[in-house]
Amino acid sequence: MAQSILGMVNRQFKEIDKEDFNRIYKTYVRQHLVFAYTSMVTIPEKDKACLESVQRRATRMLKGLKNLPVTYT
Repeated sequence: MAQSILGMVNRQFKEIDKEDFNRIYKTYVRQHLVFAYTSMVTIPEKDKACLESVQRRATRMLKGLKNLPVTYT
């Protein structure tokens, strides 16, 4: 679902500033990721990679964040 929402945002907003993207991301995408993380007691690597790909896709959509490496702590 989160990938679909990011796709829709990408199609609707060809150029979007960081503030607006952050607002859209937190409202529509992040809630799905938080639910997915909290609903699983132990996240298999396959599912963890899927969730991280959503976050990588979101960072690639913004000009200033496009080439930054994604790190997880």
